[in-house]
Amino acid sequence: RMGVAEMALDDVCQEVFLSVHRQLPTYTGQSTPRTWVFGFIINHVLGYHRSLRRKSTYHRAVGELVDPDTLVDDRVSAEFYTQSAEAAAIAHQALEAMPVVKRMVFVMAEFEGLSIREISRALNLNVNTVYTRLRSARRVFRQLTRRQVQGDLFKLDALSA
Repeated sequence: RMGVAEMALDDVCQEVFLSVHRQLPTYTGQSTPRTWVFGFIINHVLGYHRSLRRKSTYHRAVGELVDPDTLVDDRVSAEFYTQSAEAAAIAHQALEAMPVVKRMVFVMAEFEGLSIREISRALNLNVNTVYTRLRSARRVFRQLTRRQVQGDLFKLDALSA
């Protein structure tokens, strides 16, 4: 959700777990364990994005991984599955298009359920800055998803005409 390519998820997760394991003796309890671990996640995700900017597209690996959003559950209708897959794709595209700093605050608040104070501690930001970024990120997310949905509607209209 923070913009790490599926192919790199295992590596980034492994790096986070190793960092947490190494730093566990230094945990003082000043924040919740969840917030403390999110600090590691954010640092590694930012490092991942920095390394992507340094590498050219020719050096990126190519492979096939299974997207959990595309797995089929036999208990739901095909229409529901299609709508869910389309909604997930729109949400993923909107998240990828968001600036990283806004995406982090948005994901932490909306998907992970962290409070503003927890996000503030994890990102080492002023509480008001977190509120501002979250409000802005919500607005950007709404705009991006609306554009995507409207674009799909225009495509459907053109196909039916």
